[in-house]
Amino acid sequence: MRKYVSLYGTGGHAIVVLDAVVASGDVVHAVFDDRRGDRFFAGLKVRPGVGLAGHTSFDPSSAPVIVCVGHNAARADIAAMLPVTFATARHPKAVVAPDVTLGEGSIILHGAIVLPGTKLARHVIVNTMAAVGADCTLGDFSHISPQAALGERVIVGAGSHVGARAIIAAGVRIGEWSTIGAGAVVEHDVADNTTVVGNPARVVVGRSGQPRPTGARVPAPLERAVRLEPSDYEDAPRRPSGSA
Repeated sequence: MRKYVSLYGTGGHAIVVLDAVVASGDVVHAVFDDRRGDRFFAGLKVRPGVGLAGHTSFDPSSAPVIVCVGHNAARADIAAMLPVTFATARHPKAVVAPDVTLGEGSIILHGAIVLPGTKLARHVIVNTMAAVGADCTLGDFSHISPQAALGERVIVGAGSHVGARAIIAAGVRIGEWSTIGAGAVVEHDVADNTTVVGNPARVVVGRSGQPRPTGARVPAPLERAVRLEPSDYEDAPRRPSGSA
């Protein structure tokens, strides 16, 4: 059944979300982006979404929204500010088991594979050609990058980012707001707020010789959040060099 959705964001991630929406036969009702007004995206004029004072141009009765922002902390802040319902999207060329559950705002993109028993929480991204094994749990605002592979029973904590072509062994738990570098091979649990890289994966160590935390997310002040720049989220997970 055809449905209408609105998109928040017009950057690179919005392009692949748009592809999933259109390929599914759905219709983009409206496009919002505070930084990119007075332009067009998907044939629609881009409208402001969240104002400096927290006011919004969204009509509560309008189409549900997908937040098209790949940066996990930014996506979380935007979702928290929008007084709307959220849509999900699943590309028809993704392979998704019938019992997989998608929380509000979550998306599964072109060529992704998600096996039985897996649960996606809210605003999760399973990106192009990623593979998620059976009985996995993906926490709120997590992101599985293109061609990453998760074995069965993997748990990815809220806000964590699994880099492109990373491999997570079966049964591993990734903590909250952690970063797995591109191409990393992770065979053991990863703590909260931790960055690991390499094969086998190792914790990134700072000058002090202690693991360097990425920092747990603290929502940005409302008057700053509308900028949607990575530098505005200094407490968000940082990607190690070479990650995607």
